[in-house]
Parts: sequence; C-alpha cells; structure tokens
Amino acid sequence: MRTLYLPATMTALVLLATAPVSLARDNPPPNTEIVAAKTAIEQAQSAGASETAALEMNSAREKLDTAQALYAKGKGRDYPQARRLAEEATADAQLAQARAAAAKAQSSLDEVNRSLRDLHEELQHNAPDRGS
Repeated sequence: MRTLYLPATMTALVLLATAPVSLARDNPPPNTEIVAAKTAIEQAQSAGASETAALEMNSAREKLDTAQALYAKGKGRDYPQARRLAEEATADAQLAQARAAAAKAQSSLDEVNRSLRDLHEELQHNAPDRGS
C-alpha cells in the first residue's frame, strides 16, 4: 500500500479552498429572519400599531431597512449583524402589535365603564323616592 503525502503548500490550498464553504454553512444569509421581520411589521400595521405605537414601528422599520442593506451587500461577514437587526425588528413589531392590542382593549374598557356609569345615573334618576 502506498501512502500519499501532500506538501504543506498543497494542504494549505485545500484548507483555504474549503474555508469559504465552511463559513457559508456556519453563517447562512438571514433570509428567514428578514421575512419574519417583514411579516411581523405587516401584522402590526394591520393591527393599527402605526397609530398607537409609532415609536416601535419606526424602530422596526429602520432595523429592517438596515438588515436588508447589510444583506444586499452580499458579504457573509455582515450576515450576523443583519440577522440580529432583523430579529430586533421582529421583536419591535411584535411589541408594537401588543401595544396596539392593549390600546384597543383599554378603549373598549373605557366605553364599557361609560355605559355602566350612564346606566347607573339613569337608574338613580328613574328610581322611585323611597324616603316618602
């Protein structure tokens, strides 16, 4: 059996040639995270978050824009930052959506309380005087 020995330069070339493949596998593009951020922003907007949680919505949009710009550069070294920003954009959009839901719930509660107060006043006004 014959043993094959590679010179050091050949070994180095093989390692260098396979390094980008390994890096790409360990650092995939943030496609999923960007799609998730877009979806979360659309859902928050549909829930009325642009009016009730404008700060969070603006933050989500800015982070998504930056993540997309980093991704568009097409350089793998920017992918971790793009991924992190897309994940933060998703979280900001989800917070905005939660705040919109809370604002709607508070508005409904206020309306119910007004109705109860009006009903109570009407009952007191129409109640027969018990002291006579």
